[in-house]
Amino acid sequence: MFIYQNNGASYGEKSSTDFLLKMLKPNCLKISFPNSHYKGYNPETTYLKHNGIIVKRFCDYHDSNVIKDYLLGKSESDVVSSILDIEYYSNDFIWENAKNSLSELRKREMITDIIISDFIEENWTKIKLFHSMNHPTNLVLLEIADRILTNLGLPKLNTAERNSQKTNIQIQVILN
Repeated sequence: MFIYQNNGASYGEKSSTDFLLKMLKPNCLKISFPNSHYKGYNPETTYLKHNGIIVKRFCDYHDSNVIKDYLLGKSESDVVSSILDIEYYSNDFIWENAKNSLSELRKREMITDIIISDFIEENWTKIKLFHSMNHPTNLVLLEIADRILTNLGLPKLNTAERNSQKTNIQIQVILN
């Protein structure tokens, strides 16, 4: 059995999905699940790239608003003032961003056996589901695991483990 996420060669050719799938026996059971990527909580998060390569000098993630304002020549105090404004993003923008992020995830799910977008759509405003755009919480990972188990005809994980993940939740989205 091979349970996997689709990975390109950017992690190394021998770590790519295409390479690994060729190494499997023809009768190997394969189950794919999507890379859990969701920008609903952090629409500002982006990668800074130079010649198509992610710049990781300071960190992997950057604030697109800060980059935009810097390129526009805004002062440091104006940039800080604007990004600290609680109404920086309108409600319409927040909902549209969440919708677009889910739409992108659904496109990626078209080539996977397991989907998770429905769970995210149902719960993103109730429970914190992601630490950052590429880092789901344990609750999302537990849901993916349950869906894989269901696909295999096996019982789901212990619900006490899942319920323990729902404590001390902080939602990062502010809706007016």
